[in-house]
Amino acid sequence: MRPILNKIQDSLKPFLFPAPLQKLSLRLFKKRGSSEAESAPIVGCDFGKSKVVLLQIEKSSPKIRVVKFQKITRGAANGQKDAEFLKKCFESGGFSARRLRISVKGQGVILRFVQFPQMKHEELRNAVSFEIDQYIPFKAHEVVWDLCVLEENVSLASGAKGMNVLLVAVKREDLNAYLQVFQEAGLQIELIDIDALAVINALEFFHPQSVQTTAGILDVGTEISTLSITQKGKPRFIRDISYGTLDIVKRLKRKLGLSQEQAEEQLAGDNPPSPEALAVIQEGLGDLISELRVSLNYYLDQVPSAESIQALFVTGGVVRHHAVFLGNFKNDLGFAVEPFDLVSKIEAASSIDPEMLKQNQGILPVAMGLCLRA
Repeated sequence: MRPILNKIQDSLKPFLFPAPLQKLSLRLFKKRGSSEAESAPIVGCDFGKSKVVLLQIEKSSPKIRVVKFQKITRGAANGQKDAEFLKKCFESGGFSARRLRISVKGQGVILRFVQFPQMKHEELRNAVSFEIDQYIPFKAHEVVWDLCVLEENVSLASGAKGMNVLLVAVKREDLNAYLQVFQEAGLQIELIDIDALAVINALEFFHPQSVQTTAGILDVGTEISTLSITQKGKPRFIRDISYGTLDIVKRLKRKLGLSQEQAEEQLAGDNPPSPEALAVIQEGLGDLISELRVSLNYYLDQVPSAESIQALFVTGGVVRHHAVFLGNFKNDLGFAVEPFDLVSKIEAASSIDPEMLKQNQGILPVAMGLCLRA
């Protein structure tokens, strides 16, 4: 999938001054950035509930050179405001660029795959602006939105020709509060994306053969996991699952009497989990797999021209010990399940330990997908 959410450009400028962001810029491109753009430092920031991932790359075909990488748990904030913590992360990591790319996810982000009769793109945008509350559970003035035509000249149920459209809306209140954190940290935003779309963009670069079939991505987050499905390089289905690593950590604390820190270490620490912890983790993964099956069945039943996925790529901190965890997915789902491999196309700068990148590759796809945008 070529970039869907691209630069915020003029629509972002009002927010950098005392005015609200008006809209997102949602597009498909056939080319990545120019050689001049590729030589500029690019920083992607995955500012999650439990961690901050900062990644600076240089593009040099056919590989990506990772210049700087930093992962800091949000627990290290020690009561600091988000802006102060973010500024400290940025400065302690030695990042030279003051412009960065960010993404959003959660309940305030709505993605809808909608079919429309065939019409000019300008007419489509006007139609959606008047009818957007038919597709999202918010009023038009409550959101920042944009759309992208994924396919044209498709057959509708009525027999007429139509278009498949991806509509994205973000609650204005949530987005403005989020952007305020970066503004107070003295950082400029050059691009805003959706987590799921950033990960799909990374999949296209690192697993181009799989993305041209029907592939799934399960991004296991702290509170929410996201299932994304692409078909022939284009997103077809994106759905949040209200289950994440926090649910497994709570289970470890309850059943084994562990502290928060001990439970997190068992789940995604440097060493494989103990046999007792592994049994509890497998129970928790069973619940996640059950929720995943529900979403997969919904996709096959409800999405026009849906095809069974051929491979599922799992991302997130839970796959740090992928040999331990992915076996559960493979045994229960009946199709290929793989970790999201990035290291085969990455070169590390001399200041970065390649083994450390390999160990952390499960948490890199969002930040990497942001960096790979045109």
